Amino acid sequence: MKKILIYSLIIISAGVIAWGAWLYFRPVAEIEITEVQTDIEEEDAVEAITTEDDDDDSDQLDITGRTGFTLEFEGTKLRTRIGRANITTAYGAGNDYEIRASVRTAGILNKLFSDRIRLTSSGISQDGKMIADIFSNATVKSGKNAEVREKIHHLDGNVWTYTRRGNVREVDMKIYDMAMDPLVILIQVGHLITTTGNCDFKYNAFMDETGFIIESRDRGTRKESGIKSGGKIITEHRCDITVRNRAGKVQKDFPFDHEFARKNKNVREAKIHVYYSKMGGDVFVPVFVRAVDTPVGNIDIKLTRIRRF
Repeated sequence: MKKILIYSLIIISAGVIAWGAWLYFRPVAEIEITEVQTDIEEEDAVEAITTEDDDDDSDQLDITGRTGFTLEFEGTKLRTRIGRANITTAYGAGNDYEIRASVRTAGILNKLFSDRIRLTSSGISQDGKMIADIFSNATVKSGKNAEVREKIHHLDGNVWTYTRRGNVREVDMKIYDMAMDPLVILIQVGHLITTTGNCDFKYNAFMDETGFIIESRDRGTRKESGIKSGGKIITEHRCDITVRNRAGKVQKDFPFDHEFARKNKNVREAKIHVYYSKMGGDVFVPVFVRAVDTPVGNIDIKLTRIRRF
């Protein structure tokens, strides 16, 4: 279940991975777009991107002196809320960037899996491309048994190091070949659509001990999310995502099921449909994700709020 949440929300074209969502086959309330000032006090800036129920997001990304946006999502299955997530992308005064995604379950799923998933990518932007030097995937436990179990990829010069729970581990270095982390791909796809008008792409990605291929087929413009902005249902760009193993540790879970399907069994490859829209901004951002044929059926993940700073 944890991997379904991670890959769906964060792969959002990549993923990673993760969720949030919304009302299943039902009209949604108009999306809220807010502007956040960051030239005041640091404490005020951090508070401005914290929702009322983010009570354990004590490690919110510091946006002071930066520009960017926070996307908030909710996820539902058959009108039942099953999770929520937020993704913040912040650009510094130079060419540095940081992306942080936080994902958690809600409702009945929270009884089964209450840990929070946190992914972070940081590095520099060159010629419109993000080049990560640190990518981490952490499971955050709260309460009586509070702990953070973190897996970190660190690039020093041309050499990657992989650390799991504080210990350096050997991995197949081929996972890094011409590869990006899922969070970078998530944001880069928005720039790709902005500049080319479509989301046909094939990228190498890595996460934990696995290298995989993320391939997208552009399905054109749609109005399938039901999200409203300015009183009108928005138009989105649909990207159908296929994920394939490439190097390192082989994954056999969703969304890799098509690779291990029984002979003659009809298993679709593109199990994640990601929708991008400008939402009044300059660059396309992910607004809607539909994960199909998961172990619990279809799941929708929908944008509920944008905060620009």
